[in-house]
Amino acid sequence: MAPLLTFCVAAAGLLGKAIAWGPKGHMTVGFVAMEFLSSNTIDAWADDVRNDPKWAWSKPLHFIDVEDEPMNGACSVDELRDCANEACILVAISNYTIQVADETLSSESRQVALKFLTHFFGDLAQPLHVEGYALGGNLVPVTCFGRSTNLHKVWDVDLLDLNLNVNHGGSLNTYISSLITRIATDDFSIPVSQWFTCDSSRSRLGFSCPLTWARESNAFDCSTVFTYQAGTDICSTGTYAANAAPVIDLQIARAGYRLANWLNTLLDPPQSGRPSLRIAAETMQKAMHA
Repeated sequence: MAPLLTFCVAAAGLLGKAIAWGPKGHMTVGFVAMEFLSSNTIDAWADDVRNDPKWAWSKPLHFIDVEDEPMNGACSVDELRDCANEACILVAISNYTIQVADETLSSESRQVALKFLTHFFGDLAQPLHVEGYALGGNLVPVTCFGRSTNLHKVWDVDLLDLNLNVNHGGSLNTYISSLITRIATDDFSIPVSQWFTCDSSRSRLGFSCPLTWARESNAFDCSTVFTYQAGTDICSTGTYAANAAPVIDLQIARAGYRLANWLNTLLDPPQSGRPSLRIAAETMQKAMHA
């Protein structure tokens, strides 16, 4: 496996042990991204990602505490309201994108930025990482297969495991291959061509996209995540788990595909027709603060 691909998957998996989709979800995002990375992207970073540097990370950057009312069917994301202190995943993606592209930074700094960026794409796709109600579902008690747990944990791990076991023979590799095939054949409820359709604000270099993607994730909080029936086993009774499966498939597939395209745009060398990384970094800085 090429070094960048190994790095992306390892970064997703290592951080995933601490928070978000869980190891399987983040590994799947990484492998889906791997499939769609260009050879130019791989070559550009092959020498820079051989060693995994030591890094520190801040928990608030993994989510955005959206102040909406999903239990009342009112979901929304507002940058000024929900990320006023700029310590949230939206700002983190923007900042680490700039750092990955900035050739004046050290190789180690850019490796750390790539590690964060890879992981945050997966986090942003988990609906409860774009929700502040009950600490993103962590304080919502539920039952899953007879076990007392919380809603966030169910979405991080249990529903994905159930999806793997019921629909993919318990094999993560089979699941990854299925998502890649479905992307290639455009077999999702939302066409792949629309996965990079973003609002016009701050659109010069795509910083409107993380906000758009956050709103997509947050919308599932109202339509799917908080539709559970209290007092029931949400993993084994009713249709809750079955309704969640296509949401999880779509979100993980989009995260991987978007990550690959994001990195391709950033890291393809200048002869591909894109600006140099230094120019890209400078333009991104201007776009963020416009």
